[in-house]
Amino acid sequence: MPGPSLRAVAETPAGRGLFTSETSDPNWRTAHNVLLPAFSMDAMRGYHPRMLDIAGQLVEKWERLNPTMSSMFQPT
Repeated sequence: MPGPSLRAVAETPAGRGLFTSETSDPNWRTAHNVLLPAFSMDAMRGYHPRMLDIAGQLVEKWERLNPTMSSMFQPT
């Protein structure tokens, strides 16, 4: 059962979807079936290199923007 915040979202024009519906709701099943292929293990394997690249770019940007904090991003 969604918590109060998600129930409030469900009552807006955004309506019911994957995160705002009960699993017994036909809208939940539809959203689940649409998104399922994008979150399969094969799909995740395909996303992984890109996700690593983006994460690395973000760390480099944070280090450039705040060099005094760069030690926080170094492995120990």
